[in-house]
Amino acid sequence: MNRQKGSKPKTLRKDNTTRVLELFKSSELLSASDIQSRINLSKPTIMKILDSLEQESFILNEGKGESSDEGGRKPMLYRLNADRSYSIAFHIFPNELYGVITDLKSRILKTVSSDIDSTISFEDTITLLADCCRRLAQGITDMDSLTGIAVGSHGATDHEAGITFHAPHFHNWGKHADFRTGLRTALNTDIPVLVDNQIRYQILSERITGRNKDSRNLIVIEAGVGLVAGIMSKNEIKRGIHYLAGEIGHMIINPGGELCACGGHGCFEAMVTADRIKNMATKAHESSRESEIFRNTTPEGLHIYDIFSAANNGDPLAMELMDDLAYWFAIGLTNLQLSYDPESIIIQGVYSQAGNFFLKSLKRQIRELSPLLRDEELDIRLSMLGKNRSVIGATWLLAEEYFKQTFSSLT
Repeated sequence: MNRQKGSKPKTLRKDNTTRVLELFKSSELLSASDIQSRINLSKPTIMKILDSLEQESFILNEGKGESSDEGGRKPMLYRLNADRSYSIAFHIFPNELYGVITDLKSRILKTVSSDIDSTISFEDTITLLADCCRRLAQGITDMDSLTGIAVGSHGATDHEAGITFHAPHFHNWGKHADFRTGLRTALNTDIPVLVDNQIRYQILSERITGRNKDSRNLIVIEAGVGLVAGIMSKNEIKRGIHYLAGEIGHMIINPGGELCACGGHGCFEAMVTADRIKNMATKAHESSRESEIFRNTTPEGLHIYDIFSAANNGDPLAMELMDDLAYWFAIGLTNLQLSYDPESIIIQGVYSQAGNFFLKSLKRQIRELSPLLRDEELDIRLSMLGKNRSVIGATWLLAEEYFKQTFSSLT
């Protein structure tokens, strides 16, 4: 008997169906035998579940597969109907609005991009978001059939209300940037609209891809122009009572130091911004003209990637600059490591391209700063997700909510 003691038939059927659906969400093709080998259910029970899921278009029959080496009947194969619905997600970068539309497996079908700058008003941001939504949906689905829309915003955001109330890089948004209401009004729809600081989606992206799938304690750092952290502790994403959890860019790590966009001095963000490192390199140009940093560029055309490349190739000036950068990172990350004791810290954004010299220097300086971490194996890594680091997690979250709501109404 598969029935658990005290469980009701309807509840048990729903639980079993949910377990089977979860397998399809993480697999390409499955047969009844594949499912039985991974879930302790009888073959007749599995076939009933498959019939039900197929009737409701959650899964599709792909025909018969190959028979086993021992021969026998060819198994019927099924896959998730990932085109049952679609999601749209946006990442608002400091200089670009980037959007995607995905299927229910968070596979990107189309992208849009539009240049923006820090002077954009909130009204113009909404108009641009709505226009990008229409462009993404065109030829794929109509707006009201979407699973939902997710917006990865900048700054302190009340995810429950869908409002960003403090965005240091977008001063013209004001203190009540109501993305949910604004976007629904602009699109004349009442579909779900999720709004959160983009880092909360970024930590989900790292969690659902690659080696972090089983992580319950994880920190993701977005760094380059701004600086923010996504913090997952005991499987819960931290937000804080004022939605400021993770705003580590404005921790003071060098009192009286560089001026920050928030108005403070010596903030973590100000000490590790890419502009600061480039300015240091430019000032050193006169005395270091032979540096590899300037081999293919002028001081005016210098990009942070030029410094990364030169440091990884052993250039003395570049290594000195990256050591300085790693020092300030080490102070901030040491505090995070000791505050949350995560399994992993993953660096996204511009510095995900910094390379091995930066990473080795960072780990070494963390151990030098803290005796408690001196003998620990520090899992600090550079992200591989690139530009899609926010939208993957955002569309995954929309799909999960879609499965939950739609499936609940059918079982």
